[in-house]
Amino acid sequence: MKKRRKFIFILTAIMITAAGLTGCSTFGGNRSEPSFGPRIESASGAFEDRIPESSSFKPLPEMTSAEFEQLGDVSFSRGDLSKAFVRYEKCLGAEPENKRVTYKKGLVLLAGNLNEEAAEVFKALIAEAPDHALAWEGLGRAFFQRKDMENAETAFKKAVSLDVRLWKAHNCLGMIYDARKQHDLAIDAYISAIAENPREATVYNNLGFSFYMTGNYGEAIEAFGKAIEHGMEESRVYNNMGMAMARAGEHDKALTAFSRAGGKSRAYNNLGCIYLSEARYDNAVACFEKALNTSPGFYVEASRNLKQARAGLHNANSPNAISQ
Repeated sequence: MKKRRKFIFILTAIMITAAGLTGCSTFGGNRSEPSFGPRIESASGAFEDRIPESSSFKPLPEMTSAEFEQLGDVSFSRGDLSKAFVRYEKCLGAEPENKRVTYKKGLVLLAGNLNEEAAEVFKALIAEAPDHALAWEGLGRAFFQRKDMENAETAFKKAVSLDVRLWKAHNCLGMIYDARKQHDLAIDAYISAIAENPREATVYNNLGFSFYMTGNYGEAIEAFGKAIEHGMEESRVYNNMGMAMARAGEHDKALTAFSRAGGKSRAYNNLGCIYLSEARYDNAVACFEKALNTSPGFYVEASRNLKQARAGLHNANSPNAISQ
C-alpha cells in the first residue's frame, strides 16, 4: 500500500441504524430514537383493557398470542417501541418458548438503545439455540452499539459462519475493520455484504471509503457512484465522491461533486484543501479566492485556508526552498 499525505477532510463511513441497521447512523445511527425506557413501564400499565361497568358493553374476546405478535409487528414498523415491547411481552406470556418473538423483543430493545438488556435477551436465546444465527447477529449489534468491538466482531463472525446471507453482520464487520485501519479486510467484508444484498446503498458508500483509504481511487469513485445510483443522494456521498475524484486527478469532476455536496463556495474550499495537502499552493490560492468571491459569508474558513496557502506558496518560492 503506497503512503499518502494526511488530508483535512474525513470521509464518512455510514453507520447502520439500530432498528434497520441501514443505515452495525448511524458504526452510530443517523436517526434519533424515541425515549424508550420510561415509556415501557407506563405503557405496561396503560395497555390493559378498561371495560366500562355497563350492561350495554360485552367483554371482548381474549386476544391470541399470534394476534399480539401481529400487533407488535405493526407497532415496531411504526416506530412505537413501547407498544411493540408490551405486545411482544403479552405474546411471550402465553408462549414463553417462542424464539421468534423473543428475537423480536431483542430487536425492540436494540432500537431503543437498551443494549445491555438486548444482549441478555440474545444471550438467553443463544443458550437455548446455539445455532440461532440472527440471535448472534443481534448480540453483535448490542456489543457494537456499546462500542465493545472485540465482542461484536466475535458475535458477527459467528453469525455469518452460521448464515452467510446476513449482510448486516458483514457490513458491521467491515466497519469494525475500517475503525482499526484494516481496510483490506473491510473491503472483503463489504463485498460479502453486497453479494447478499446488492441494492443496499450504505454498503457501497462504506466500500468506497475503504477503497479510498487504500489509495484505490478509481474503485472508490465507482463504489460511491453505486451508492448514489441506489438512492443515497446525500451530501456526504457527494463529498466522498469529490475527494476520490480530486485524488484521482479529476479536478473538474471533483468540483461538480463538491458543489452537489454543499454549494459552490464550499466546493472551491474543499478542492483548495486538496491542493493544499498536495503542496500545490498556487492552485489552492486560486480556489480559496474563488470561495471568498462566490460567498463572502464563507470568509472565516476560506480566508484562513487562503492565508495558509499563500504562506506555503511564499515558502515554496523562497530561494532557500529545497527542490527535489
